[in-house]
Amino acid sequence: MEQRINAAACLFETGAEKHTAIECGQQRISYGELREAVARAAGAWQDMALAPGERVVVFAPDSIECVEAYLGVIWAGGTAIAVNPRLSMRELAPILGESAATFIWTTAELAPHLLVLTRGLPQQIEVVAVHCGDINWQAACASAHPVAPLLRAAEEVALWIGTSGTT
Repeated sequence: MEQRINAAACLFETGAEKHTAIECGQQRISYGELREAVARAAGAWQDMALAPGERVVVFAPDSIECVEAYLGVIWAGGTAIAVNPRLSMRELAPILGESAATFIWTTAELAPHLLVLTRGLPQQIEVVAVHCGDINWQAACASAHPVAPLLRAAEEVALWIGTSGTT
């Protein structure tokens, strides 16, 4: 029988509910709070019609919200692609094309640049951003219901990490 898992859900198998999962600057979030936020983020992704296996580029500086969005993609059954937010739009464009992403998640500061960039690409990519973009992330999460993790075949891709190739 084929093994079915969800890579994001696996991350929560050992973290105690009240223990700190992430610290970012002055912000902290417990495993229980993060699990709930990721399940709600996954609900938002599913409400945006993210299909299993579809790719989402996460192009933003480190933050708790960034982790929630990233893990939410995986929890919803998509493939999350982390990309260094210091790349120029010129450097990012081929990554977007090669990845065949349908969404890009970002910050309010980067969203205007990405809206211009994505309008010039041959494939349609929705810009999902904190407080702005084609889709407003806060509004999407606020109206979403938490969902159960979508189980996928163990060999299916859950995440990519885009690098410059110099690592």
